[in-house]
Amino acid sequence: GNLQIREDPGKGFYVKGLTEYKITGYSEAEALINLGLENRAMAPTLMNTTSSRSHTVLTVKVVFVGTGVKRSGKLLLVDLAGSERIRRTTSSGVRLSEARSINASLSALGNVIAALAVDNK
Repeated sequence: GNLQIREDPGKGFYVKGLTEYKITGYSEAEALINLGLENRAMAPTLMNTTSSRSHTVLTVKVVFVGTGVKRSGKLLLVDLAGSERIRRTTSSGVRLSEARSINASLSALGNVIAALAVDNK
């Protein structure tokens, strides 16, 4: 679907409509990760029988509250759908459209990374 990326002065960038869960232990985290994996778009292609057709982003925010102290950190885990050589996969229809979208988004990400690398020199 079309995800809407927003920016908030307090929480930074976020995706509108996504759900944030507060958990307290490993088993809850594992259950939520499995839920995400179950909802991930997967489909066979000529090149890969279990091809991911979507990107996945998992954000883990850890908050520690102790006596007189509060510390927090954020970990982002990203699994990108792989690019495909369209001629080699012989994809058509929906798979071809997915491959084009995946390739376009990976190309855009590459452009962003290249621009950031130039700015940091």
